[in-house]
Amino acid sequence: MNQNNRANEASEGIRYRHSTWRNTALVALFVLLSVPVCAQTNALHAENDCKGMSGKPDRILSKQTIASVFEDDYDIRSIHFDLQLSDVSAALTGAVTTRGVVTSPQMDRYTFELDDTLIIDSVVLNGAVLPVSSNGKIRTVTPGAALPQGTLFSARVHYHGYPRGAMDIHNPGLHHDTATNITFSMAEPYFAHLWWPCKQSLRDKIDSVSMWITVPGGVSAGSNGLLERVTTMDAGKRRYEWKTRYPIDYYLISVAVSKYYEYSYMMRFDNSTDSMPIVNYIVNNPMEIARIKPWLDSTALLINYMSDLFGRYPFWKEKYGHCQTPSGINMEHQTMTSTKFPRLNVVVHELAHQWFGNQVTCGAWNDIWLNEGFATYAQYLAYDKYDGLGPTYMRIIQEHATSAIDGSVYVTDTTNWNRIFDGRLTYNKAACVIHMLRYVVNDDAKFFGMLRAYLQQFSFGNATTNDFKLAAEKATGIALDTFFKQWIYGEGYPYLSANWNQVNDAVFLRIRQASSAPWSTFHFSMEVPIRFYSASGDTTLRIPINDDTHQLRYVFDRKVDSIAIDPDRWLLFRKAGDPLRDPGLNLLPETPSVHPNPTNGWLYVSYKNLKEPSLIIQDATGRKVIAERLAWDAGIAPIDISNLPKGIYLYQVVSNGKIAATGKISKE
Repeated sequence: MNQNNRANEASEGIRYRHSTWRNTALVALFVLLSVPVCAQTNALHAENDCKGMSGKPDRILSKQTIASVFEDDYDIRSIHFDLQLSDVSAALTGAVTTRGVVTSPQMDRYTFELDDTLIIDSVVLNGAVLPVSSNGKIRTVTPGAALPQGTLFSARVHYHGYPRGAMDIHNPGLHHDTATNITFSMAEPYFAHLWWPCKQSLRDKIDSVSMWITVPGGVSAGSNGLLERVTTMDAGKRRYEWKTRYPIDYYLISVAVSKYYEYSYMMRFDNSTDSMPIVNYIVNNPMEIARIKPWLDSTALLINYMSDLFGRYPFWKEKYGHCQTPSGINMEHQTMTSTKFPRLNVVVHELAHQWFGNQVTCGAWNDIWLNEGFATYAQYLAYDKYDGLGPTYMRIIQEHATSAIDGSVYVTDTTNWNRIFDGRLTYNKAACVIHMLRYVVNDDAKFFGMLRAYLQQFSFGNATTNDFKLAAEKATGIALDTFFKQWIYGEGYPYLSANWNQVNDAVFLRIRQASSAPWSTFHFSMEVPIRFYSASGDTTLRIPINDDTHQLRYVFDRKVDSIAIDPDRWLLFRKAGDPLRDPGLNLLPETPSVHPNPTNGWLYVSYKNLKEPSLIIQDATGRKVIAERLAWDAGIAPIDISNLPKGIYLYQVVSNGKIAATGKISKE
């Protein structure tokens, strides 16, 4: 249906979305919260219930995305699809032309991947029809003479067949659903070869893709980029001609074919005259259209919101939209998500992937949390902004992330796609860790500025976990070695407990921690927010800890009624009981202590009964870099060492001219 013919309805839809957003989102979340925990888990990590199921890998394994090392002999510049598909079968016929450049010293064979259930009719390499040899999905063509480095080449593969598992709509591949008469593709992570001749390399983004799909009359075909034209063919068939000029990864290329109803409108970016089409192909059923329309109308609102957070929607010169598919998989195909539209968080999640996953793609499948963790965190941000239900949502995903004692955010077994898309670790724990990073930065302008800088630095390319870490350190000025070692590469989380007491104006606090995975992280180094409740006003302090027991003394000018550990749910942990008042808690260690160690900016000196106390810090040469007098009755004194270079320092706590404690500290 022509986009311009929908303009008036679209403008009504844009106005309508503002009034319906809150009610729709509330219903979606309350439905989510009313189902059993096992069902909540799948609902919360929007895609995971279909991309993979939770499971602990038995071994540390890594899988190359390419099937043959010879695929790295060339770099893909463009791909042109010319396929014939229908809405009544997954059978396909057509040709795919790959244009590339030789990157090795010479290329004496052209190697690509195509599943062996699909039949190759011919391969034309630089105009010559050449034989193809097959070893399973690895297909090889040998040119008459080796192509030297820098040579541009063109390879057109004519093929046909009925794809493997074509009726299994809940797994990757090219599928047909008889109930809805929809034919559609899914490829993440390693399955593009099930429907087109490809090179499955995350690092070799394709500069441009044109997708020509010839379908029967009355059938529509959706894909990536802009619809340049619809050409009438013989026998009443139509050819949909899509093209994207943005770099795109192999697994983000998609097709969807059915007798769709098109619901499209133009959106305008905030504070700009720029606009962009929102193009949606949905099941042509009045009840289904009515059900889905509020989500579609809210898409423009969400695009502007995320553009404000992360930078302008990266593919704004083309489009964003949705193709409705029957699979439980909701997939962030670049510029046109494939989805069932089951709930609000799916719409948010897949849209966020256009930044985290599509604009910047994970460097390897080990780094998939950079795609899925941020898309899951975007769900929290949307709930928090539009409905104030962010804390409820965060509680649910934190509880899921800590429902088992082990597992790292970083994927250690990329041979197992169920592990890659583990909902507890890749989605929810990753989102919780991103939330903690926001807490560590402690400045939203700096945190979201960091995300925008990261996306800009690696725009239309790839980034690894270490790339993100370095970008975050550069933008915030915070050393993150310990944070990433504990929370991204490490396993587990802490169990935290606290006891407290008050004697006159002195409040004593003891925090204890135990690791759920001591083989990975024995002690977590972190700042724990403790809230002191009082009828005279509440106070929240960030308490740095890095050992199993931490005792502190504070001076309060009010009566403390109770305390709480992290009441705003910033941290990933489990409580080991509720904080209790302990009347016997009124002492600090006899020997002064300096903590945390290592530190990235602040030291705290805990002490008691010291006369004229002071702290002296020397560098490795013995040069005194800090000499600071401490208040004799404070019990704990903060010392700012953020200006000191990284390294090892010696400290002395001096009392009445004598050394009361000495040791080494590490500045990160």
